Amino acid sequence: MLKLLSYILGLITAIALILCIACGLFYVCSWIEDRPAKSRKIGQRIAQICGLCTLAIAITDRMPNLFVLTSLASFCILHLSLDEQWHKRLPTSVRLIVQTVAPVLPHIILLHSFHPARNTNGNIIQDIPDPAYHSKPKLPGGRLDWDAYNTAQPIIRTYGAGEQLSCFALCWLPTIWSYLIAIADSAALPFANDNPTKSKRNN
Repeated sequence: MLKLLSYILGLITAIALILCIACGLFYVCSWIEDRPAKSRKIGQRIAQICGLCTLAIAITDRMPNLFVLTSLASFCILHLSLDEQWHKRLPTSVRLIVQTVAPVLPHIILLHSFHPARNTNGNIIQDIPDPAYHSKPKLPGGRLDWDAYNTAQPIIRTYGAGEQLSCFALCWLPTIWSYLIAIADSAALPFANDNPTKSKRNN
């Protein structure tokens, strides 16, 4: 009976969390609908902050260069898609496609980097040049002798589950905000037509 009760309480907790998230998204979308210009500026700031964070972790945590470059390109695309001129020119469907495709490539690269077939326990192995290369015996022409071997060990960087989730969050955070803007613009949710704040302003 206690085990069944624990399952029921866990289910109730999960439902409560989902409802809290839904209410939060409802409020955020309502706020975005009332302040479209400000919400786009916030989206651009989010893309800029995510880009700076990506550069910071690239320097301090040795992330793959291809992931960093594609992430920065993705943030630039999202930043431009939220610009006022581009926002008015592009239809909502086109913006959604662009904002969805933009983070997919860095996401795939990140999945490949963390894939168990390449490493174990979230380790990314990076080869480094042998610092003792110049002290090894060499053949004529500067080639290493046949019995010389590389004594340097590769750098192994361990990424925990929280760090991996943070990287994926950086990929998708600007896109999620752009989704909310697109939903509010297209009036796809019921509150878009029955917003009491909006009706008061119109009156």
